[in-house]
Amino acid sequence: MIRKSQVPNNNRTQKSYSIVTEFNQYKNRTSSQLKSTKEITPNKKQSQPIMQCPQRQTIKYQIKNMQQKLGQEKSKNNLRLFEVNKLDQRVKTQQNENQKEKYKIIKKMPLKKVNQINNQSQIEKYPQIMSTRQIPSRQSFSPSSKISKTNNTTRGHSPSNNQNDTLNGNIQALLVILILYQTVIRPIFKEAKYYQTSVIHFLRQEFFPNTSPYQVQFKIEFQDQKDYFKTKFCEHFYLTYESLKYCSQMNSIKPFNNTKLLLNPPKKPNFSTDDVKTLVFDLDETLIHCYDNNNNNPAEYKTIIKVPNEPEIEICFNIRPHCQQMLKVLSQFYELILFTASYKEYADKILEYIDPKQTLFSYRFYRESCLELEEGIFVKDLRAIEGRKLENMAIIDNCACCYIYQLDNGIPIIPFKENKQDKELIFLTDYLIKCEKQVNWLQNHKFHFQNQRYLQYSTIEECIQKFLQKQNY
Repeated sequence: MIRKSQVPNNNRTQKSYSIVTEFNQYKNRTSSQLKSTKEITPNKKQSQPIMQCPQRQTIKYQIKNMQQKLGQEKSKNNLRLFEVNKLDQRVKTQQNENQKEKYKIIKKMPLKKVNQINNQSQIEKYPQIMSTRQIPSRQSFSPSSKISKTNNTTRGHSPSNNQNDTLNGNIQALLVILILYQTVIRPIFKEAKYYQTSVIHFLRQEFFPNTSPYQVQFKIEFQDQKDYFKTKFCEHFYLTYESLKYCSQMNSIKPFNNTKLLLNPPKKPNFSTDDVKTLVFDLDETLIHCYDNNNNNPAEYKTIIKVPNEPEIEICFNIRPHCQQMLKVLSQFYELILFTASYKEYADKILEYIDPKQTLFSYRFYRESCLELEEGIFVKDLRAIEGRKLENMAIIDNCACCYIYQLDNGIPIIPFKENKQDKELIFLTDYLIKCEKQVNWLQNHKFHFQNQRYLQYSTIEECIQKFLQKQNY
């Protein structure tokens, strides 16, 4: 047996020696070495917060991006306010120009008429200063009111004769024009061209959004109705192109030889000169919109129509906003004729609400005066109206087929249904009054609307591209 004491102690001495030497080495370390160890140890602890720096940096970047976006939005809002202020200045300048044009019109009148107009305007402004001898006729100029010719009487004197009555009627008509021109008649904005500017603007919004230079103007004018008028103008553009293409392929334009359709209405004394122009108006979808008898339809008027050999029919219809105002103003500058593709009984019944005294339209023509190319396609050939030159005639219709034979004489308008915020008749009246005194009246319409361009292109895409290439529209 071997005892424990007999076992060699080499290993024990080595272990104890290693522990002692290490302990002594630790004691014999210098202060610099101890400092280095202290400096090294916190670096290991700092490795953890370094991993959180990217998150803090991302938050800082997000805050900077938000601040940049807010600054950009503020700059955009400032630009919009600047553009709105510009528009306000343009509107003010336009109103001043309109007033100057009115003063020019008044200067051309005889002095007696000018004095009478001034007296009446002063009486309306200051009724308390009115003398006891002057008792003007009370008359409202609201759109729904009907203008009635009343005699101005004086105390202690007999009523005026027929000549004075006619003068008073003319003065009242001129006053109506001046008041309406101040309050109602205007373009969309100063640089806008009737129909063309709206069509090209909404086509750009449809195919190339936010590229139109007139976004602010249309936003101010139409506001919540932008999408409604966008669909109306784009659909009307498509229908105009398709209908003109279809009608042009059906029949070529031939000389008018149908003597049964010839109309020779004599000119009335007010329009007896050769310089007077004639405007031919459509009825359905241009001045009114008719519904079937249904309680769900938003119609303002109802009436009963009796057609020969058929039972009575109740119809509901809406009159386009500003219709009567427009006709009253234009009747002082143009000869107005109604030319509709509907039946006489239907049209006359509706015109009782628009022209009850039959003073606005000089003549009325109906379906029997139209040319029927196919079933349901009616053409209103202006050559049938004798006694007037084609150079001095224009037709306003929402359907381009109706003026396929005289494209240069056609003035388009979007169809009307029930929108009470429709202002197309206001813009149309402004355009017609401004171009009335131009020498090349028909050439102006031709250059303005360019209806021939619809027939020059084989596809609707090509036609849209050519229209959108216009810079000044």
